[in-house]
Formats: sequence, structure tokens, C-alpha cells
Amino acid sequence: MLSKPRFSMLLAGLLACLMPVSLLAGPHPFFDDLGFIRWRSTWPQAQQEALQSGKPLFIHMTRTDCKDTPFYCQEALRDPDIVRMLDRYFVCYAADYTRLPPDLDQLVKAKGYTQDKTPMQVILTPRREVIDWRVHRQPKAEMLAWLKKCLEDKRLAMTPASIKEAERLGQILQAALTSKDAKRIASTWTALLKLQGYGAQKRHAIDMMDNAESPAREKMRDAARLVRENLYPQALLALEEARQLAEGLPVADDVHQSLHCLKLIESALEWERQPPSSKQQQTLKIQWQQVMTRFPDNFLTTVAFQKWKAIKPAR
Repeated sequence: MLSKPRFSMLLAGLLACLMPVSLLAGPHPFFDDLGFIRWRSTWPQAQQEALQSGKPLFIHMTRTDCKDTPFYCQEALRDPDIVRMLDRYFVCYAADYTRLPPDLDQLVKAKGYTQDKTPMQVILTPRREVIDWRVHRQPKAEMLAWLKKCLEDKRLAMTPASIKEAERLGQILQAALTSKDAKRIASTWTALLKLQGYGAQKRHAIDMMDNAESPAREKMRDAARLVRENLYPQALLALEEARQLAEGLPVADDVHQSLHCLKLIESALEWERQPPSSKQQQTLKIQWQQVMTRFPDNFLTTVAFQKWKAIKPAR
């Protein structure tokens, strides 16, 4: 039987084989961070997305046997403010310290770090220039302040034209949110996210959207906790509430996807309750795979993956 760390590394490989490149993102490949951070599944994909979006890279390096990382994932990486910061402004990639891509390995060796220095976080510009490092896990407040400081690096600054456009789009977004104009909200939000760089004007506009979506996202976090407690009917109610709160906002797509994902999970649970047999185990494994491959970056994928890897062959 494969060990838990070895099994944890299969998710990225499974998704890489079955999903288009644009969808290669999902939950943390080694530890459970509640599933709300979109970790890119491959280093080349993370680099490509950073170059295209102009976002810096947030790289979390760890070992599958690291004692600190599970606490780091359960504390700082589950904090709503940190999750929102990473999701909005960074391209995230989790790397196995013992199997680093060559260029990351060179960065680590140049700093003189060894494998006992985990977890390690490094922030790079889209062109892979080092902005800053942190070794070992950070308290939530300290990590949030560090992320904000890194975003203010002059290499990430917006151009004057982008600053002006962000201010214009912010005004349009504010009016659209006030009038609940879903079509205008969507188009303005898409245009805003395409602006490269970091600046006060862009941050102000994004904060407006985050405030508008916050009630729905909080209900989604409630659903994530309830699913982990096997309270599926209550999780469904939380997502239904989130659906109502998200109406007309971009987060509505995430809620809709989560509802479909939860229904697939419930279907798999029906098979889980059947008497064990070779057919039952094989069908159940396929059911969990459907969740992972159809909704790779949904927060419920973490639950499906934990269920999938726990299946044992029937005797």
C-alpha cells in the first residue's frame, strides 16, 4: 500500500493526465488547506500564468513528512484574508522540496538553505526575480503583512496608464454593484483583472468586489467545514444560502460549481454505503475521480481526493 505522502502527490499527476492545461489548478497537493487556494499543478504552468497575468509567484516549498506544514495549512493558509490575498494577487505553486524543478533548486542552493528549513515561502516577480523569502511557518498576521509588503515592490508597480484605467474601472464597478447590474459587473471585473501590476487604485476596486462577495464566500467556507464533518445536508443548505447571496456576482459561478460538485459527492457516498465488493470499490473510485477531474479547482475536490485515496481493494 502506498504511503499517505506518496498518495498525496498523485492528485497533480491525475489532473495533469486528464485535464486541459488551463484547468491545472487545485487544492494543496500534500496537505489539507481547506481547498480555497488554487495551487497550480505544474511549475511550467505557474510560470506561464505569471507572465501572462503579471502576477508575482508565491511558492510554498515543503516536504511531505514536514511536521510544521500541516499546522501552517490549517492556520495561515485557511485564514480568509490570506486566502483572498493569494487568490487575487499571486500565482501559487506548492513544491516538494526533495523534487524541486532545476531553476527553483538553484535558487534554494544559492541561498544556502537545506531540507530542514521547511516550510519555505518565496515570492518571485513574473520573470522569476526574487522579491523575498521566509523560512518556517508564519503567524497569520505576520504572513499577511509580509504579502502586502512584497506586493509593494517597485517591480510590480502599475504603469501610469494602468493606474488611470483602474481608477476608471473602479468607478464603473461601484456604480454597477450599487445598481446590481450583473452584466456590467461581469464585464468590468474581467477588464479589471486583466490589468497588470499592483497599485492602490486596483486594490480599491478589488476590495469593493471582495466586500460584495464576502457573505457568499463565508457560506462556502461553512460548507467546507460541514463536509469535513460529514454533515452533507447542512453543507447543501449552506451552499443554497451562498447561491442566493451570490446572485449577480462573479462568485455565483463558484457556488454553482460547488453545488454540482456536492451532488456528485453525494452520489459517490451512495456507492460507499453499498456492501464491499470489487465492483463496488471500482465504481466508487471512478465516482471520486469524476469529482476531481470535472471540478479540479473546487474546494470540495480535497474531500473527494481524501476519499479516493482511502479506498482499499476488497478482499
